[in-house]
Amino acid sequence: MDPDRWQFYCDAEEIESESPTWAGRKCFIFLVDCDSAMFTEAAACTAFQESITAIRDIYCHNSVTGERDYLATVLYNTKKAENSHRFNGISVLHNLSLPSVEKVKQLESLCNGPPFNYFNENYGTGQSNIDEVFWLSAMIKVQNQRRTIFLFTNNDSPHQGDAELRKRGRKKIKDLKEKNVTVEVIAVGTTKFVLDNFYKVALADEHACQDDNLTLANRADDLFSRIVKKTRTRRGFATLNFSLGPGIDISVTLYNNISTANLPQSVMLDGRTNGEVKLISNLFDPETGEKLHRFNLVKYQEYGRRRIAMTEKELEQMSSFTSPVLLGFQPLNRLKVYHHLRPAFFISPNENIIKGSTVLLNALMRKCSEKEMTMICRLTARKNTSPRLVALVAQIESEEAVQSAKCRRFHGIYLPYEDDLRDLQAVIASAPKIQVDNHQLVDLWKKVIKRMQIQYTVGSIQNPVLQKHYRTLEAVVLDREKIGHFVDQTMNLKWIDNEVGMLLQQIKEHLNFADQKESSSNCTDAEFDLEAEARNGLLGKRTVVQLRNALRSKGVVIASNTRKPEIIKRILDLYAL
Repeated sequence: MDPDRWQFYCDAEEIESESPTWAGRKCFIFLVDCDSAMFTEAAACTAFQESITAIRDIYCHNSVTGERDYLATVLYNTKKAENSHRFNGISVLHNLSLPSVEKVKQLESLCNGPPFNYFNENYGTGQSNIDEVFWLSAMIKVQNQRRTIFLFTNNDSPHQGDAELRKRGRKKIKDLKEKNVTVEVIAVGTTKFVLDNFYKVALADEHACQDDNLTLANRADDLFSRIVKKTRTRRGFATLNFSLGPGIDISVTLYNNISTANLPQSVMLDGRTNGEVKLISNLFDPETGEKLHRFNLVKYQEYGRRRIAMTEKELEQMSSFTSPVLLGFQPLNRLKVYHHLRPAFFISPNENIIKGSTVLLNALMRKCSEKEMTMICRLTARKNTSPRLVALVAQIESEEAVQSAKCRRFHGIYLPYEDDLRDLQAVIASAPKIQVDNHQLVDLWKKVIKRMQIQYTVGSIQNPVLQKHYRTLEAVVLDREKIGHFVDQTMNLKWIDNEVGMLLQQIKEHLNFADQKESSSNCTDAEFDLEAEARNGLLGKRTVVQLRNALRSKGVVIASNTRKPEIIKRILDLYAL
């Protein structure tokens, strides 16, 4: 068995890039139909307004969550033509670049209406050829070729009656697909959108024929959530070679199923220039004043009252593991729920590095699935990181999904080491058994649980902390007086009161909460012998409120911000103790 089974590459973002300008970037091009049908008021807002509002939200969203992605917006079927190739009826609103405040404000000006004065003065409604729209999108040169085009329209059959233009439009979309450009059709408005009329023939693949494209989206938030799902970047956290034996190597990329979304780190700025401040730390010898470098330093840990010192190079060698990775196979039923340590990941073959990785990984996965086995591996995801014990479980799919899928995947389950397991049998055996005598109280709680059951889907509730933070940033950047409204989906107290308010009140009565609160307040305000407790040294057990009230009853007035030690000292001075 080869001693180094996992051969490392850099992160996936670095693998995808050969140019520092476009390293790890994705490009999104928004095409908006400006035909007169897009301005028909069939609902509260027109289809054009909903489309521009959704694009504006994407600009704001990417400015804080995807600041490395480039965006472009193109208006077609306009009266005025503004493009470098002089195509009629096509106006490039924004070239491919990072989002900015000026672009967001321009989008807001476009969707202000009716009567849409800004749009009519600068662009207007006209006609254009759909093949030229896609041809112009194909002319946008990017080195990584990771482009996604979103087409907003309520016209499911462009150039109706002109077979030549329709044929050229389908041909241009197919040419984009051959260049690895993804085309997404977003149906807007309230008119029924039939994908078969034009776009389904050109987009007939497993990605574009999902029901998501067939569903109308006539609300800006609906459009926004749909586009966010499609634009969400799926970058692997590690790409490496996995050797299954002598001369048998495959390339795989590791992806996280779940990753915590945290607030972005704050950056220190210079108060005079508003420029970013960088911290640089230097170490100096206290005796000679000479500057010290990393290779001049040693770190130590104390064992048995002895300091064991190690250099930086020795520490790097200690954290580098080159032991065999594939430890063997185990039956799938040996994997238990309590083995769960952290969210799982999955591995996917990477054909860009080693051709044939998909075929070999699919064959291995098929056999593991048939025999109900799991692979036990030792994984070091990155250099100089601790090795982890993982179980690779084959992805379970239906026969139809297996036939249509290009590749299947292994899910990586983190397993505990022997040192991580805890024997809790003694704790469980010694735990006291709870006896419930009040069966009426149990019935009340059963009713509460039954009424408060909700239809919850993982990922359907947004983090209110992140939402408020982003809305605040947006208001500051765009010079707004008020923070944008957002719904805190975790604070639905009115629904709880309506459903189980009466039941909770009955539970409080059974538990005598009111009597306990009254007895607690009586204990707080009860009179006690201040002098006796002062002589016996019991003043420390009283609260500040009790001591202050006792002094006031003796005619001694003290300030409300006086601390407890000072109050006790005043009491001792009062009785000359």
